[in-house]
Order: sequence, then structure tokens, then C-alpha cells
Amino acid sequence: MRDLARDLTAGRWLTADTPLLRVVEPTQRRVVGYLPEESLTLTQEGMHGVFIADDPAFPRLDVTLRNIAPTGSAYLQQEMLASDRHGPIAVRRDNDRNPQPVQAQYRVQFSLVYQATRAQQPLRGSVIVTGEKTSLAGILWRRIAALGIRESGF
Repeated sequence: MRDLARDLTAGRWLTADTPLLRVVEPTQRRVVGYLPEESLTLTQEGMHGVFIADDPAFPRLDVTLRNIAPTGSAYLQQEMLASDRHGPIAVRRDNDRNPQPVQAQYRVQFSLVYQATRAQQPLRGSVIVTGEKTSLAGILWRRIAALGIRESGF
């Protein structure tokens, strides 16, 4: 069990949508995050990388990219990654205060290569993936082509 609701007392009334606790599989740890659209063509499922937590006391973890969402995320599911919570992804809040990414972000899931030390709470950090090698001229060409298509109205 994890994330037990606070202030639970006998006789207290709860709404139907109040979460009481979260049950998790202790042996299944995962790394979930977002991939910017400009990095989408350089990554693919099965690539290996390393997760580096923002907390320097936490060890590096070897990970494998398991899943890339087929479409961009309308909202961030991990609030800690939003820029207004000091995260790396620029967001705007909608009328319901949901964090909408300013630029297209694709949800990605990594699995741990081996099960390591268990964190007591979710950790924010970065994953460095060894991607395909490409020249700077190729990257520049793709950006210019994308700009031309965007400005032409396609």
C-alpha cells in the first residue's frame, strides 16, 4: 500500500471519488515521462538509457524504452514535470487547472533493466537515451522543412 489518505477518522463522511489509498506492485517499478516532438524521430522502442534522479543521493538506473504514445499528450499526468511546479516542461493551465504542454509532448514508459533500490516517493529526473547519430545539417534541414510546411498552410 502507498499514498494513504490523510485525516481518515472514524465517522468521517467521504465523497465517492475520494481516493483512500493506492495499491502498487512492489516488484514492478517504472519510469514514466515525456518526449518532445523534435526528439521523436531519433528514438524508438527498445533503446537503452539511464535514469538520473534530481536527488543526487539516488543511484543511476539503467532503463529500456518500452512504449511511446502514438499521439501527443493533451495534459501532463505527472504534475511534478510542469514548469509552474519547477519542472522541465513548459505548460499553460486550462480552465480546470490541468497542465497543457506548450509544445507537443509524447508520453513514454521505460522499464528498469534490473530492480534496484526502491524510492519511497515518486522521483523527478531525466533519462538519457543513446539515440541514432545524425548530422547537424540533417537536423537543420528538418527544422527548415518543418518551418516551410507550417508557414505554407499545409
